[in-house]
Amino acid sequence: MGSVRAALIPAVTVPVCLVTVFIALWAFGFTINLLTLLALVLCIGLVVDDAIVVLENVQRRADLGEPPLVAARRGTQQVAFAVIATTTVLAAVFLPIGFMEGNTGRLFRELSVAMAAAVTISAFVALTLTPMMCSKLIRAHEQPRGLNAWIQSHLASLSSGYRKALKRTIGRPLLFGAMLLGSLCVSWFLLIATPAELAPPEDRGAFFVTVSGPEGAGFDYTVEQMHEVEQKLFKYLGEGQSIDRANTRVPGGFGPGGDMHTGQAIVLLKPWNQRDETTAELVEKVRADLARLPGVVARPQVRTGLVRSGGQPLAVVLGGPDYAELAQWRDRMLARMEQNPQLYSADSDYKETRPQLRVEIDRTRAADLGVSVQEIGRTWNP
Repeated sequence: MGSVRAALIPAVTVPVCLVTVFIALWAFGFTINLLTLLALVLCIGLVVDDAIVVLENVQRRADLGEPPLVAARRGTQQVAFAVIATTTVLAAVFLPIGFMEGNTGRLFRELSVAMAAAVTISAFVALTLTPMMCSKLIRAHEQPRGLNAWIQSHLASLSSGYRKALKRTIGRPLLFGAMLLGSLCVSWFLLIATPAELAPPEDRGAFFVTVSGPEGAGFDYTVEQMHEVEQKLFKYLGEGQSIDRANTRVPGGFGPGGDMHTGQAIVLLKPWNQRDETTAELVEKVRADLARLPGVVARPQVRTGLVRSGGQPLAVVLGGPDYAELAQWRDRMLARMEQNPQLYSADSDYKETRPQLRVEIDRTRAADLGVSVQEIGRTWNP
């Protein structure tokens, strides 16, 4: 535009839209995290588009001789439908991502809501705040002078050079075909050579150790085994070591349903500038030490945003006609997994030896009393 006054209009749009997005995040119960901040960074280039469209049309009408107030009103009316249409398209692109299921939905739900809210708010700002500022700040263009004239001359030289370069190369389709083919080959090589991972390892300065004893083991037995786990962890605690402190508990789960044969250790590391090894490197050392414990199975794990509490990074689901056949295939799979050096701590959540209580409900009597099976289950496990 060649005018500081005109440049101020889209500049004001950016903080107004981004700050207002926090209202949408609060309404949906989201927090300020890496994904929402990423959405705000991406929105910076989108929220100014609508304001620039309105600004340029108002400036065009002002250059034709209309007063600023009239130019702001008529210029906004001319492009209002285009602004609403582009905003609707952008929102329709980002919002469906939030309805995806699984890890992808969990990963991008907050980002999609933040992006859709930002572009929607930008349209509202472009049709309200931007015309008001245009009516106060826009002036008809005059002959460029000073810095504006210098910039315009260099932009004209750049445009002229680009036009000449196009004339020299646009008539050589073989050259462009060769460049396109070379680009595809390089892209394919980078695609297969560049490491890719959905959730790369993170150095969070903490990790967890889940401990599982024999099915049916009591509290005293698990506590004794947790003391052995603590002794292994104390090896890395102290001056010159990486662990700052460790807390253990038995049982490993929360609430009244925790199994007494399980335990958990929460290990907190020293700050990054006070240790020489990463969390993943320390976990590998601890895993080797804990593998020597004969009484329990201890699994150190660095949790990420895509791994639920107590879960493993890789899970295999088996389905079959009955539990007996499932147990046979489970044993085969576990045996093959143990032969793979890339896999460790393979386990199954189906335990035949786990103590259990089988309850047979007199459904006729329950129906006569008006008691549902769900109510009986809630009574047994409040």
